[in-house]
Amino acid sequence: MDEQFEWEDRYDLHINNMNAEHKILIKKMNHLLHTWKNNDPNIMEAFTDFAEYVKKHFDSEEEYMGSIDYPEIDSHHK
Repeated sequence: MDEQFEWEDRYDLHINNMNAEHKILIKKMNHLLHTWKNNDPNIMEAFTDFAEYVKKHFDSEEEYMGSIDYPEIDSHHK
């Protein structure tokens, strides 16, 4: 599969679970792009999977930000 999005060291937050989630997001973005480029009939399944994971990831990020009293957490909600 053609990877359009790749993990780079500059994305490293030094927070293992956030890095792992970001890597999963990249994998899911690449899968979605692959299904779109190839007119794959499973594109809606890939889109739904991606969208659900994005929601889970943002919830996870906000939970982490709250746990460390991140001062810009309100701007993350927008």
